[in-house]
Amino acid sequence: MVGDGCSKFFLLGMAHVEDASEAFRRMEELRTALLADPYFKGVPSMQPEAKKTAVCFHAKNDVPEVRREVFQLLPQLRVKVRVAVWNKLRFALGFQAHAKSGLQLRFNGNDIYDSLVKELFHNQLHEAETNTITFARRGKSARVQALAKAITHAKEVFRKHYGGSEDRPCEVLTSSPSECVGLQLIDYYLWACQRWFERGEDRFYRLVELQFDPALDVASDNTAKSDPALKEIRTIHVEEAPKRERPSSELGSDL
Repeated sequence: MVGDGCSKFFLLGMAHVEDASEAFRRMEELRTALLADPYFKGVPSMQPEAKKTAVCFHAKNDVPEVRREVFQLLPQLRVKVRVAVWNKLRFALGFQAHAKSGLQLRFNGNDIYDSLVKELFHNQLHEAETNTITFARRGKSARVQALAKAITHAKEVFRKHYGGSEDRPCEVLTSSPSECVGLQLIDYYLWACQRWFERGEDRFYRLVELQFDPALDVASDNTAKSDPALKEIRTIHVEEAPKRERPSSELGSDL
């Protein structure tokens, strides 16, 4: 969706968690300590019945003080992040131009999601002997087969561009953030990026920028060769991200 009140960008990210057990332990220790802190006693999102921070971290639901604690912990964890950014407005304008020219294009949200998956993973699956990839479960459908197909396509793209015939095993799973710490982690990195791209507010990203690849968006225009509807999946480098000066009075209002 594009328009008033809607986001201008769609972001999809991957977090390579070197030691998931250690990351889970550190995140749970922090969450347990915060839940036991009398300061948060009356905070609605911290109550068990709310099923928010009492269950797992989620940047949108967590109060500013909790988010600050999580952002301070993230750089201590061995995590590397890649994020693909899709400009929805630019795509909408391109789609309208195609429609006016008589070219019929059909796609849905899953098409965009799966194409971004291919671009994110196409040069990431050859280093480890095996890969376990956990996607966030979206809605009622796990879509494991479709996601596994996207990963297979990503491998094919890598072999086509770089050669070689190795096919490292990949296990594709779906889960929820409360069950998978990696999903909690990538949620926070994506939230930081979203604040930057939507509001021009980069202070959250700057706290964790060393854990990102140099380019926020690893998707490329090559996607458009196979599907014109996805032409606006493109590379947006860090220095190209939107910038907007925020009044000092805004700082701290929604940390």
